[in-house]
Amino acid sequence: MEPSELDIAFEDLAHDGPLDNQSRIELDVEARVIITHAGRVLFDWPMVPVLELASQLRGWFAYGLGARLPFEYDSVEHTDVLFAFKPTSVGWTVEGDVVPDPPLELSEAELRTVAEGFVERVTTAVAALIPVDVSPILDPGRWRWRHEPPARPPLGQ
Repeated sequence: MEPSELDIAFEDLAHDGPLDNQSRIELDVEARVIITHAGRVLFDWPMVPVLELASQLRGWFAYGLGARLPFEYDSVEHTDVLFAFKPTSVGWTVEGDVVPDPPLELSEAELRTVAEGFVERVTTAVAALIPVDVSPILDPGRWRWRHEPPARPPLGQ
């Protein structure tokens, strides 16, 4: 596979808060996140909780991507979906601050490779920043509920 024109980057990584609460650490490690395609900025937000984003992406890799379910990043720190990866008839597209027209046509393999690279870079950078094991935060099982169909009530109810 040739190099992707899609890039998910972060900069200005910082942590501000206590180190004794995993759920707070998930939200207190922030960075500016920039998504570009062929040099065009599709999403650029400061102070994104990157561990939360990485955790949600890992859950989507495990339970949503292969099932062609969209990924919508909706942080508990924000009220709206900040960006999304959505299936199209031939692949995947990205929707963020800018919705490409025509939509991008990314393969599943390309999207997975780029997004997994982002998660790995975040994980490495956070390990260098704070002396805390963040692997429980990155457990994809935490997000299984987002990708499972709703439970059906028993017949007759």
